[in-house]
Amino acid sequence: MLEEKLDVLVVADVIDEDTKKYILKASDFFQNEMKINDETKVEVFLIHLAMAESRRRKNEVLDAKMEEIIRNEVNNHHNFAECKEVWSRLSNYIGEEVYSENELEFIYLHLLNLLEGDKDVS
Repeated sequence: MLEEKLDVLVVADVIDEDTKKYILKASDFFQNEMKINDETKVEVFLIHLAMAESRRRKNEVLDAKMEEIIRNEVNNHHNFAECKEVWSRLSNYIGEEVYSENELEFIYLHLLNLLEGDKDVS
């Protein structure tokens, strides 16, 4: 299912083939290393990551800024340390790329949502 969604993004020229490969490798990480089998939750995170990676590859800047109240909730979340540790492991697994601080804030938000499941981030 994920691969089909990524194919649509490739055909629409939203992401490139290298981004697709990057995201499929990230998917392997969640299945093999994290043992997260909820495909829907993983796909939501990975589609956000695909968009971030596409912007990075195109040297585009994320226009959206995270509101301070949300940033504080993310940074003070009880699983924030775990989130950063998972991101570090994922980055090492798929090949570490450098994202802007603004982009990373959104990546952490979406990763927390994945780790927390259906719970609210706060």
